[in-house]
Amino acid sequence: MPDTVPAAQAEAAEATRCRDAGDAARDSRDWAGAEQGYRAYLALEPADAALWVQLGHALKEQGKLAEAEAAYVQASTLAPTEADTQLQLGHLHKLAGRRTQALAAYAAALRLAPLRAAHDEMVALDDADMAALLLAEWNARKPADCIYLEVTDLFVYLHDHRTVSGIQRVQLGLVAHVLALPPAERARYAFVIRQGEEPGLLLLEESRVAALVQHVSGHQVERPTLDRLLEAAKRGAGRALPQPGQCLLVLGAFWVGGSVAPAYAAAKAAGASIGCYIYDLIPATHPEYCDTNLVVAFTRALAEGLAFFDFLLAISEYSAGEVRRWLAAQGLPAIPVEAVPLAHDFRLPGQLAAPVPARWPTAVAALQGRDYVLCVCTIEARKNHAYLFQLWRHLLEQGVAVPELVLVGRFGWRVADLYAQLRATGFLGGRIRVLHDLSDAELALLYQHCRFTIFPSFVEGWGLPVGESLTNGKVCIASNTSSLPEVGGELVDYIDPLNLHSGIAAVRRYLEDPAALAAREAEIRDHFQPRGWAEVGDRFFATARRLQAAPPRPAQLARLPQGALFRPAALVDHDVPAATAALPLRLLLASGWLPPEARGVRSDPKAAPALLRFITDAAEGAPLLLFLRLRVEDAAPGTLLRLAPRLGEPREVVLGRPRPGLVGPGRALSLRLHAAADADGLVELALSLEAPMGTRMRAKPGRLLLQCLAHAAADNLPARLELMEALLLESEG
Repeated sequence: MPDTVPAAQAEAAEATRCRDAGDAARDSRDWAGAEQGYRAYLALEPADAALWVQLGHALKEQGKLAEAEAAYVQASTLAPTEADTQLQLGHLHKLAGRRTQALAAYAAALRLAPLRAAHDEMVALDDADMAALLLAEWNARKPADCIYLEVTDLFVYLHDHRTVSGIQRVQLGLVAHVLALPPAERARYAFVIRQGEEPGLLLLEESRVAALVQHVSGHQVERPTLDRLLEAAKRGAGRALPQPGQCLLVLGAFWVGGSVAPAYAAAKAAGASIGCYIYDLIPATHPEYCDTNLVVAFTRALAEGLAFFDFLLAISEYSAGEVRRWLAAQGLPAIPVEAVPLAHDFRLPGQLAAPVPARWPTAVAALQGRDYVLCVCTIEARKNHAYLFQLWRHLLEQGVAVPELVLVGRFGWRVADLYAQLRATGFLGGRIRVLHDLSDAELALLYQHCRFTIFPSFVEGWGLPVGESLTNGKVCIASNTSSLPEVGGELVDYIDPLNLHSGIAAVRRYLEDPAALAAREAEIRDHFQPRGWAEVGDRFFATARRLQAAPPRPAQLARLPQGALFRPAALVDHDVPAATAALPLRLLLASGWLPPEARGVRSDPKAAPALLRFITDAAEGAPLLLFLRLRVEDAAPGTLLRLAPRLGEPREVVLGRPRPGLVGPGRALSLRLHAAADADGLVELALSLEAPMGTRMRAKPGRLLLQCLAHAAADNLPARLELMEALLLESEG
């Protein structure tokens, strides 16, 4: 026995060495070296299905297709329920030109898991019907009342940041709540993300979401581990399409990750209801405090989302009221809006018992044993840090022995003047200190040892720093505006963020009267009852379930007034005013279009025809004239361009050879055609290209680039003149 154990350990170590050598060769694209390392490993560990797949990859890259197929088959034998192995077999058959076998392997993969790659490959091999059927079978396995929780924003944020902010913490809290449910109840939920501006949703494996949440909720988040978990979750994702009775519920920042219109339109068309958790409307209601790009992106996404949302949840009564008032001001139909207030403490269960170190971490060590007042929030104009600078300066001038003011947060937008003042005064002679990117454990130390906290923000959707301060038993001086009184109730000392004397009086009281500070802390200790994630989660999902039960409302359509010019390029132009909520013009691109770009919007050759759809303000039945300016790119001479209004006269244009001296790529076309609206004012136009005989198998099919669209009733001369003038100016510009 003594000799057996060292031998087994030596064999395991040798296997690991061979596997690592294979991985290193693979990463450097040395496929022969990878094959050698993996074969040596598998000679010692022949039951490792995943490594048989890796060997198959190495062989396939060398053109050894028969050996690669044998490796994949061996992996499939060892792990018959692993969908990725069938996917790889499909790729190999496709590479070898065996279409029937490739389709069979892709179908086998789709029967094991709703892999988007298998679905897309079947579509590319002209078996879209079977791909759709297999995917529908997966969707049918979800409970009839399943709620698909969209966490796109969380994935986008974690791709760039290691520590999470408020909105992402909310998502983690709600996701963790679902993951902690009993299995039968947990099965009524699924996690999805949008995939850029494609129409579908990606269904995430629950176990991979759980692993990601566990890591991000820990005391130490490692960037390499985080990247690996994000990639694993996306790589293992399948396709999802919520069905009637089911619900798509957006948990995070809906304006992040590209246009929401394609994914939400697909879910709505399938019969699902759509809800969204609203944090605030500050970029729309208080744009003076926000970066211009955020204002444009937010208001555009809000306009698009409101065309599909059936109900809204809000993080505070204040935010809920703001949403209702804003909908009314925009002339939009009222939809259900209910408040589900947030937790007072955003720490997750894995973070609640952070150890208290004897020596403080380096990032905050300079504050150990010192007297300081704490302000935690991003340093931006809305948070009103300029107020604090002036407050501390006045106290110093009055001869008050002020402690340090510690600002925890990154510098954001619209604070250039404040930063210049801080630099010019040496951060008020060292009385102001700025820290950022602190861990939860480091931030907890600062809360526990500060004199008190202060938060003079102008407007908030919730007010996390107020809740954190109370949770840590610390007195908080906060603005008396927006949602903040909801968070703190009677246990917070409120000030007017526009009146500096209000803040000076409140701060001086607690600096000069330690007994008053101790009494207020005792009051917090005796009366504060923090709301935790369990309570928030219970109320959140109970409210969502109740609202989900109502019949979904129809999707709203974009309205295009007569004489107005729709330029798809404007959808990505941040130098123009944001679209109003009543005119979500991105919805004009109904289907079959790629994401808009600076030159216009291109049709998707894989999703022909391309559809345009809008509501006109012309009288019912009035003859309409549609005006289009577009280019046809990569099309052979003789290509047929079809323009087919749903009501009206279709038109066909046969493309000739480009004229010498043509400016720009492709063929420029300015077209006019006759159409009409239906009884609801709907106008729809289908555009498609048909290649001439003999060129149907071209590797690069032709496609359209739409540059502008407009319309007017045939008898509306003022609108037509306005339109002609706009088109003329457009062409000259």
